[in-house]
Amino acid sequence: MTTDALGEITAPIAPDTFLSDYWGRRAVLMRDPTRRLDRYFGWDALNAVLNSGDLAYPGTIVSREDRLVDVSEFTAAPDQRVIDPLAMMRLVRDGASFSVRNADAVWPPLRALRTGLYDALFEAVHTNVYFSPASTQGFRCHYDLHEVFVLQIEGTKHWKVFAPTTDAPVEPWRQEDVPREDVPPYVDCLLGPGDVLYVPRGHWHYAVAQDTHSLHITVGVKTRKGDAFLDWLAPELRSSEVWRRNIPVMGRGSADGAVPFTPAVQAWANELRDTLIARLRDPGLWERFIEDLFAQTSPVATVRMPEDASATRPDVDQLTFRPPAGQRHLVRPGTNGTTVLKVAGTELALEGVDSCVLARVLAAPAVTLRDLEEWAPQMVRQERVDLLQSLVDAGLLLPGPL
Repeated sequence: MTTDALGEITAPIAPDTFLSDYWGRRAVLMRDPTRRLDRYFGWDALNAVLNSGDLAYPGTIVSREDRLVDVSEFTAAPDQRVIDPLAMMRLVRDGASFSVRNADAVWPPLRALRTGLYDALFEAVHTNVYFSPASTQGFRCHYDLHEVFVLQIEGTKHWKVFAPTTDAPVEPWRQEDVPREDVPPYVDCLLGPGDVLYVPRGHWHYAVAQDTHSLHITVGVKTRKGDAFLDWLAPELRSSEVWRRNIPVMGRGSADGAVPFTPAVQAWANELRDTLIARLRDPGLWERFIEDLFAQTSPVATVRMPEDASATRPDVDQLTFRPPAGQRHLVRPGTNGTTVLKVAGTELALEGVDSCVLARVLAAPAVTLRDLEEWAPQMVRQERVDLLQSLVDAGLLLPGPL
């Protein structure tokens, strides 16, 4: 699974069109008759998850008649955290639905889907699995605080999506804000196997299984927001001595209860304001913020056993090197002939490496030693080998057989 994952999910809508017209704006049903979602997850996968012995509350929850079932009814004593699958099945036969978070941890095809979407969107991605018996509504009308893709695996489910009552919410929903029964949904559709429904953050929705059992996956995407700038700016401000000083002692204040805005407090507040304004006027501030935002997230870690356990390096001539999913990097010319590579919040200074060559290596879907010989004829063989090995050691390339 590669960055084509987004295109597979949004088909027949092209990814660029989806991101410009729907992402964060409107829910949309995406129906492609050629799409097979059961290759990511199905009944065999669900059975593997349920029989793993690793399910625990609140990672797994049960709902009946759009109300959460008390945890004591489907967990084992004494701590009421370990899921009892047989107890959960008794509830299911009585019309209950259940959901399992992060099932991709034990099912590689689903993990590959999650990794591919992370690589495409560069945002935190998680997966949940939902099962509902026929003719049931598993969970009440609600909204999520993340973007949601609903992937229908088995059965048919009737979905309704309503306009948000709060734009871009960051607080959980309240029951009193649920749309009234006379408010029409702006999306009203049946999802069958292979269909995908996208629901933006804050858009109210619920679903009812039809005449057969329903199995679907939700892929949640928790996006970074504008307030990430405030978190990033805090360390910048602390470089100023003004922002590291103690707040002036305010004492008891005045007898009339007025704000203790003493001359000392006034002077302190003015200094903070002036240094903040000056920092915001720095012409390079926003470029540095975007640069760090782009390069701060680590690539998806990939371990290959038993190869990674061997102290003997494989023959580099017999390897192909590929970038891991989620890699974002910046290449800059450094000082004294070095090239600076910024990735995952760290910087690497590489000596004797042309920045254009390095950028080409990291941008390629796959590269071999022979490719590097063609791109950098001025480098001797050992320099090329050392470059590839340093990128592997930094986690920026993954070696594999030709």
